Amino acid sequence: DASSLEQTADHVAGAGGDRTVFLSWAVDEGPAAATALEADVRSMGLFQVPSCVIEDEVFHGRQHLPMIRWTFEGDGITAGLTVQGLI
Repeated sequence: DASSLEQTADHVAGAGGDRTVFLSWAVDEGPAAATALEADVRSMGLFQVPSCVIEDEVFHGRQHLPMIRWTFEGDGITAGLTVQGLI
């Protein structure tokens, strides 16, 4: 359950992160960081769907994942690409 801080902290720890540091961040600076991130992505025209920004191109929805994967793995021109965000 992504809304459970305890379960999310367990996942953070399982991935090698520090559970205690995550829990502290999640109740202190985390909410403000999330609000700022939301404002940033909304200003880019992104909203509550999976989205990825590569260079200046915005991909909304999971249907673009194969093309995004191809961009990074298969086209041979990935060295100059910059991922601006993955929401």
